[in-house]
Amino acid sequence: MTTVPEFRPSGRLELTWTNKNQKLLSHEDGSYEWTVPGDYRTSEVRLLHDVTTVGETHNSAHRAKDNLLIRGDALHALTSLTQLPEFAQHYVGKVKLVYIDPPFNRGQAFVHYDDALEHSVWLTMMRDRLEQIETLLADDGSIWLHLDDVESHRARLVLDEVFGPKNFVAEIAWRSTDSSSNNAKGFAKDHNSIMIYSKMPKWRPKHLPDPAKSGHYSNPDNNPRGPWYDGRDVQNPKLRPNLMYDVVSPSGNVIKHPKNGWRWERETLEAKLASGELFFNENETAIKRISFLWEQDGLPPSDIWFNVGETGSSRGAKNHLKNLFPGVLTPDLFDTPKPEQLMRKIIELSTEPGDLVLDCFAGSGTTAAAAHKMGRRWATVEWQHSTIETYTMPRLAKVIEGTDPGGITETTAVESLGDLPDDVTAASAKAALGVLDKLLEHGTFDDLALLQSVKKYGTFVANPKRHALPSDELTQLTDREILKTVFSALRKAGKTRNVATKNWSGGGGFRVLDVGPSMFEVEDRQVLLAHWAAGDALGEAVAGQYGFAYLKESPFCGRKGKQRLAVIDGLVNDPVVDFLLDWLDEGDLLVAFGTGIDPESANRLAELRRGSTLKKIPQSIVSSYRRTKRRSTGLNWASPSLQAQGADV
Repeated sequence: MTTVPEFRPSGRLELTWTNKNQKLLSHEDGSYEWTVPGDYRTSEVRLLHDVTTVGETHNSAHRAKDNLLIRGDALHALTSLTQLPEFAQHYVGKVKLVYIDPPFNRGQAFVHYDDALEHSVWLTMMRDRLEQIETLLADDGSIWLHLDDVESHRARLVLDEVFGPKNFVAEIAWRSTDSSSNNAKGFAKDHNSIMIYSKMPKWRPKHLPDPAKSGHYSNPDNNPRGPWYDGRDVQNPKLRPNLMYDVVSPSGNVIKHPKNGWRWERETLEAKLASGELFFNENETAIKRISFLWEQDGLPPSDIWFNVGETGSSRGAKNHLKNLFPGVLTPDLFDTPKPEQLMRKIIELSTEPGDLVLDCFAGSGTTAAAAHKMGRRWATVEWQHSTIETYTMPRLAKVIEGTDPGGITETTAVESLGDLPDDVTAASAKAALGVLDKLLEHGTFDDLALLQSVKKYGTFVANPKRHALPSDELTQLTDREILKTVFSALRKAGKTRNVATKNWSGGGGFRVLDVGPSMFEVEDRQVLLAHWAAGDALGEAVAGQYGFAYLKESPFCGRKGKQRLAVIDGLVNDPVVDFLLDWLDEGDLLVAFGTGIDPESANRLAELRRGSTLKKIPQSIVSSYRRTKRRSTGLNWASPSLQAQGADV
């Protein structure tokens, strides 16, 4: 008898690429270098140094609460926000929206690599940053990745790996152009893709106001609950015999129940009458129901954004930048800038005022500018110092000053010169007029037939006696006079003017930070401490590597729970250990580092205060990166990158 072996699936669906198990080290000249996980150059937690502030900011002790413009590589900046306690408490799990518009990899970013490796560099670069972003994102947060069709299909699989396929929300098709290219050899590329993932399943965007419904709402009595409408049904949608009861009005009128019965039991209906949610009509022959605009769910957003007037276009965004920087903007620097109108919609759908927005590919600063104008906190990162100095920082300074007239600073609305009902636009009035003109042009309708056509086709004049003149005046007019009045009203309503509403006048502020240099350098094939890493600077750098809050409380320089950190720029021997223990509070543990240590002193410290440690730097720090990565990945590897540099660890 032959036994059929049981099939057990193994592995998972994933995208593979060259050097996927490695990391990328970025260089100042824009090039990248492959290295292994745990390389000190990609694992080090860099310090964030103050450069300057613009506008209103907190004092330096609370700088993590400020809006942040960070100069440096995104990977180092994100690591700092994640690992430095000063920033981690305000950023880890607190970011509600991450929008990133990375290089699209159109064959320009990595020209010195062959095709396969070029895509591998891009994917590794993105994967490394997405992993950090996942840590920063709030449980009810979302990430929006903006790409074109070069890498979007591969990026989707990387997003699946980092965030999980169950956390995919949608892929937006955004029309980035306001006119198709006539020079396209094949299809004109008119749209970009924006992929949305959430931190946790079941994240949903906010719903949008429904114009068809919102036009019915008004607030003639200045109700503190906002605009309201009295047209909602009080009848139960299903037949409910137990809810078929009569209601007596204050004047004694008996109001019969609707056909299916009321929506509520008698006690609930009476409570709603008392609160004003339900009310009797003027002659107390019916019950009306108030609904407030804020109670309406609105419409779920579409995944096709083709309304250029609502979300702007790349050309409009470039014109905005040209106006901000006349004579400065080079034609090829921002090839496809994103409009503030697009960011406004994304921010509206995913955040509330006061929420934290992150963009680690700042460019000209569109995300930060829109977020600031909309009352959100923000942090943005840009690698190129020249871009920050020339564009990002000056632009955001203009936002603070209120001297940026473009983007979403103002909203322009089309206003009819006529008196239109709330649910009718000037465009529909103009369209109705066009229909009526055509009917008259054919001359086949008498006055009565034309009046009926007006009622059938004219949106504005679906009920001409309501919208053209008061009913008591209309009763004395002939049909032709009514038509004349309607035509006059339509012509006036079709004429419009642009009315600008200013949404932003300046205010707030931001802090500029630099990603600090590495605390290590290589000399004679050995990893050594950099020359600047001495004294207090060395203590702050070491505190950053191990998640200690940096506190200058001599002889200690950091605290993490019951652990106190001491960093000695020199030899740590028995007298130094005794000195540190004398200052240590009962129950606290000592974590001490020295550029030189006496091995016997390390053993003595462990005996005198169990759980305390003494380590030599930089060797112990560099080794810790490798151990951490080995534990997190389950890999057992040598470090060829370090060995090639002759790291002595």
